[in-house]
Order: sequence, then C-alpha cells, then structure tokens
Amino acid sequence: MLYIPVVIYVAALAFSQVTGINVHLVTPVTCIVCIFYTTMGGMRAVVWTDALQTVVMVSAMIFVMVLGAAKLGGWGQVWEINEAGGRLQFFNMDPDPFQRQTFWTALIGIYFMFLADCAIGQSFVQRYLSVPDQTTAIKTVWIFAIGLSVTLLLSVANGLLLYASYAGCDPVLAKRASKPDQLLPLFVMDVAGHIPGFVGLFVAGVFSAALSSMSTGLNSLSGVLVSDLLSNVLSKKISTGYWLRIVTAVVGFVCVALVYVVENMGVILQVKEYKNNIEFE
Repeated sequence: MLYIPVVIYVAALAFSQVTGINVHLVTPVTCIVCIFYTTMGGMRAVVWTDALQTVVMVSAMIFVMVLGAAKLGGWGQVWEINEAGGRLQFFNMDPDPFQRQTFWTALIGIYFMFLADCAIGQSFVQRYLSVPDQTTAIKTVWIFAIGLSVTLLLSVANGLLLYASYAGCDPVLAKRASKPDQLLPLFVMDVAGHIPGFVGLFVAGVFSAALSSMSTGLNSLSGVLVSDLLSNVLSKKISTGYWLRIVTAVVGFVCVALVYVVENMGVILQVKEYKNNIEFE
C-alpha cells in the first residue's frame, strides 16, 4: 500500500519542479487517470499500458544520459569526477552486516529482495497465471531480468551524471532545490531546458513509470483484497468484477491520501527500501 503513493509522489514532484504546479494538485489527477483505466480495462489494460509506458520511460532516461554526458565533456570526465569524490566502490568486501553499502550487502540483500518479489509477489504471480504455460512464464522472468538490468544501469548512469554535475555546488544548500529528490528534474532543466519538447519527454517518462507501477499495484492489491480477504463478506448477488472495480477505486483514493504521509518520511529511495524491508521480514 505504501509503495503506490511513493511512485505517485515521485512523478508529482518532478512535474512540480518543472512547471511550478503544487504537488497536491498533480497527485489527484494522476490517480484518477490511473484508477479509470485500471478499473475499466483490468489486467489487459494494465499490461498494454505498462508496455507502452516502459518505452517512454526508457527513452527519457537514454536522452537524459546522452545530453548530460555531452554537457559534462563525455563519460571519461564523468567517471573521473565520481572517482575523485569516492562514489565508485565496486568491491568493498567488508563482512560487517551493519555497513550500509558493501559488496555483500548489495549481492545478498538485493538477491533475496528480488527473489521474494519474483517468487511470491502478487503482481508477478498475476502475470505468471495470465500466460498459457510454465515455459512462457519462465520466459517472462528472463525478459524481466534483462529489462531490469538495463533500467538499473541507466539509473546508475544518470546518478553518476547528477553527482558529476553538482559536485562543486550542492543545489539543496544553494536553495535551488528543497530536497535531494528534486535533483534529477533540476538536472534535466539545466541540461535540456532550452530544447523544445525535451522537458515534456522527461515528465512523460516519469509519469509513465509512476502510472505503470500504480496500475500494477492497484490491480494486484484489489485482487488480493477481493479474492482472499473479502470474498466471504461481499454480496454474491454482485459480480466479482464489479467488486474489483469498487475496491480498486477505494484503494486508489486511499493512496492519494497517503501521499501526504510519504511527503514527510524523508528521501524517497530510503522510504521505498524501508517499505521493502518491512514487507519481506
């Protein structure tokens, strides 16, 4: 439940940084759009929109990466700045489990996090059950693994660009951004604000990621609530599909309210990881 408002807030924050529109005006509109096509189209709508939104999201990330590297003088310069700042630590072999970033915490922690997600996560299980056979389900896992690897590499590359761009002047301390979560939209404005349409592509990419995650979450959560928790108390005179639409809408509006909670919980990435840890413990 907490993951959905996190991704909504990310998109609204980026839109607010670019346009100046208040975050809390953006989030209800985003949720209403997502609730509409999720309740009306169900699983088929979620899968097709996810596919299209992934294309937009990855395209935006690639454009940001290319333009950012060009502005900073190429990847050699970006790498040198990050290395000088101590941002590149590939093989910190410290066995201390209380250290936040080591080779072992990354390898073991991420492995079990994705193992749990891919094996028993409701959104994954729904997709496994929607394909015709086990062989196809296994293929979808491999496709997901490849796509995830590419997305993570693009995210890391953009993170290196952010550090290299602002290594000499922290935008938060300089009051150009109110929190670290606003650095990427600020970077896009600095790098490509003069290019017609590019900022719109970036915002579309962020919203694509948010809508994709939200629609998947709403569809999965409503399915669990109706089939596992509410099946014995809901009226049998009304079809399951109708109840799914009602529960999806209710959950969506609850998530809008939870955006206010997420806003006051600190840096978004940390909130997301805390949420994952709580779920899998």
